[in-house]
Amino acid sequence: MGFFDHYHAVRSGAGTLDRSDRGKLVVRGADRAAYLQGLLTNDIVALAQDSGCYAAYLTQHGRMITDLEVLNLGDALLLDVPASRGRLMADRLNELIFTEDVQVLDRTEEWGHVSVHGPRSVDVVVRVLQSLGASQIPTPQELESWVPYRNVRFELNGTPGVLVRRDDFDVIGCGIYLPPTPGVPGAVAAPEWGAGWRALGDALQSAGAVAISADAAETLRIEAGRPAFGIDLDEDTIPLEAGLENRAISFTKGCYVGQEVIFRIVSRGHGRVARRLVGLTLETGPPGVEPGPVGSLRGATLWHDDKEVGRVTSAAFSPAVEKVIALGYVHRDLASPAIRVLVSADGDKIAATVSRVIGA
Repeated sequence: MGFFDHYHAVRSGAGTLDRSDRGKLVVRGADRAAYLQGLLTNDIVALAQDSGCYAAYLTQHGRMITDLEVLNLGDALLLDVPASRGRLMADRLNELIFTEDVQVLDRTEEWGHVSVHGPRSVDVVVRVLQSLGASQIPTPQELESWVPYRNVRFELNGTPGVLVRRDDFDVIGCGIYLPPTPGVPGAVAAPEWGAGWRALGDALQSAGAVAISADAAETLRIEAGRPAFGIDLDEDTIPLEAGLENRAISFTKGCYVGQEVIFRIVSRGHGRVARRLVGLTLETGPPGVEPGPVGSLRGATLWHDDKEVGRVTSAAFSPAVEKVIALGYVHRDLASPAIRVLVSADGDKIAATVSRVIGA
């Protein structure tokens, strides 16, 4: 199966994506929610059991250290962070504990994470987990009605797991956390855990879910306008530039690291930042472009009226529009649909149109 098979599995069926390389930190202790409340941008204290949210961790200057997902498991909080930020976040969170009753445990190598996306994903996941003997699994109708990041803990033949609703590609989906298969990078030598992980993978594929490639996942991500840390987001990014405020920031909670900068931009600057992340559609692609990510465009300069106005952060050929699409930052005055720019690629300048403002 190739790129188009993987892509259409998510668009019309069910596609699986292995996310086991992402950092997984378990935060325990009576003060866990209050502790993270003072560090992260979203309202952690307000999270009910079995709910979750998207958030960011910032520097004092309001720049991003990482984005992350927070799941309230009841007796613990699970932080799912980009692979490149896992160790950094584990160390940072432990360093900042003083008198609080908090324990931060790095479970990256002890837990795997597979997500399933597409119109058939919920039915496939529920049917597979039930067939494997998992307990406390919601019905497909219940899972479909859940908001993103709602979650439930379950057991699969004695192995604990977590099932969570998600919508990474603007299509219904869910994620499953379980201990991984022994013998693969990052795994632990616990055969009973590995057996459960292997059985899950085999059962998902037998039920019709297709294991999608990284290229297909990247194309789907760019189509959905979801910025990724280390690609579209970095340590120079202010969340407001990337349009993350509606997803990642609470404007009603108390203080957190970097809040002063965010508050000043919103209250005094009316939310105006120097640049904004936008979606772009190119009129043509670079010579020889193939379906999937277009790595040659990453970092390409954007021009308007003979002036540099920004840069491309990620790009891919989109089967949905049959054109190359991209994410990139432009000067705030150009962050409006239908604005035309030029993309400088290998000495040529390709016409492009702003298709959306991310987060707007």
